[in-house]
Amino acid sequence: MTAQYLHLGPRYEELETFDEYYNRVNCLILNFPKSVLKQWLFDHFQSVISRYAWLEFEKLLFREEMWETERVIHEIKAWNEPAVESWKTAFFKTPEFKVGPLITFMHQNGTWPEPPLILDNFNGLRMPDQSAIARWELIEGHHRLAYLRALYENPNWRTIKQHSLWIVTREERT
Repeated sequence: MTAQYLHLGPRYEELETFDEYYNRVNCLILNFPKSVLKQWLFDHFQSVISRYAWLEFEKLLFREEMWETERVIHEIKAWNEPAVESWKTAFFKTPEFKVGPLITFMHQNGTWPEPPLILDNFNGLRMPDQSAIARWELIEGHHRLAYLRALYENPNWRTIKQHSLWIVTREERT
């Protein structure tokens, strides 16, 4: 399954920029919004292929939605929740986690710079090994979710009321 998508991989060895990458692959997967291509395939290609190629990229549908903070905090789950919770804790306690472009942006704006990618698992998909997938599963944006949780839980920090998300569903063709 993963071999069929190898042509979509960024050419890191050639120092391919995102703009070059986008111009090369956009016509191959027309259903992917530009920012999803950047955040998901360009920035994390190997992990995406190993974990999500079975979703069949050509069957994916994307829509952007705005969610209230409480809904984001309580409904979105990561497949690696312990890691997300660990990062959230580190944001509270570790000085080096309190600096950087993402953290600076989120402190100043109360939300993320780019929407994370959430799988709307309305039809009960399971991983190929049959492990469960949450109803609203975070598939890209783990640090952003962790930091939003940290902002939300700290009374001295603020979040805005709504946050943009990319919601992805898998079209079931019969």
